[in-house]
Amino acid sequence: MKPVEWDGGVVRILDQTRLPDREVYLTCRTPEDVGDAIRTMAVRGAPALGVATAMGLALAAARSAARGSPSCSCRTRRSKSGSPNSASSARASKRRSHRTTDRRA
Repeated sequence: MKPVEWDGGVVRILDQTRLPDREVYLTCRTPEDVGDAIRTMAVRGAPALGVATAMGLALAAARSAARGSPSCSCRTRRSKSGSPNSASSARASKRRSHRTTDRRA
């Protein structure tokens, strides 16, 4: 018995509100269906909620008209000041600052 599974382009969710009397699966064809299952507590528990949410996003991506690479990625995005807005550049800046501080000591 799997609480959440991907089955041929749809998400099947075990309706946990019907347990233990009956084993009923909901068939979610849209991200909205997955959201409804979460809102009605048909899916419960952090791991199952995370998996259901990810599969809902996968359904949304499959239905999306967007194709190709995004117009703005983390590697190319810049902050208002014009400096790169990424964790790797922040780490590199911190390393440079740390080395400079060590030289002064």
